[in-house]
Parts: sequence; C-alpha cells; structure tokens
Amino acid sequence: FFCGTDYLEIYGVEFLEETYRNDVFKALMATALNAGKQEGAKYLTFFAEEEMLEALQELGFVYVGPYVCYMKTC
Repeated sequence: FFCGTDYLEIYGVEFLEETYRNDVFKALMATALNAGKQEGAKYLTFFAEEEMLEALQELGFVYVGPYVCYMKTC
C-alpha cells in the first residue's frame, strides 16, 4: 500500500496459485492496518472481491458498495 498521507489504498492482493486463503488475507490486512496506523493514517480503502468481504468487516472495514468501471468508446 501507499503511505505518506492520512489516506491509504490497497489496490489488490494476489495469492499463491490464485487460491484465496482467509487466514492469510486477514493477517495481511491486519498488518497493513497496523502499519498505516503507525504512519498516522486515518483511512484505508480496499477494492475487494466478494469472498473477502466477511474478513474485511471483521477487521472493521465498512462496505460502501461495488466498484464499477466505465470506459469511453469511440
């Protein structure tokens, strides 16, 4: 994640052999939250997959809604 302001953002998480592991994910996110807190961050945004939502809510994240991407076509 990027640090340097009070707003952090994680762009994504990759897993070995593309297999989601809740225990690994929660440990990574807890580490990111603690590191951000030490740097003075107040906010952390994460664009999550559906399977990650429960773990994120357990860690205190608030689900805002699905991320939608638009592309301008000619």
